[in-house]
Amino acid sequence: MNGRLARRALLFSLCLVLGFAAAFTGYHYTAAEAWFLAVPVCLAIGWFMVADPTACRPRQSPQDHDRRGP
Repeated sequence: MNGRLARRALLFSLCLVLGFAAAFTGYHYTAAEAWFLAVPVCLAIGWFMVADPTACRPRQSPQDHDRRGP
């Protein structure tokens, strides 16, 4: 596993753990099942913190840049 993938997998796991910790703590004190929405909320917040949309673009070679113009 390369470094970026390992880092993202670790952050994903931490977001899951944090979400479940909040969900179970809230459920324990209030018995409201809505606390389990903390899991996707934590994942979404984590995604916005580490997402890099430029990583989804194909890399451009200098030749591709010349063909497309300035």
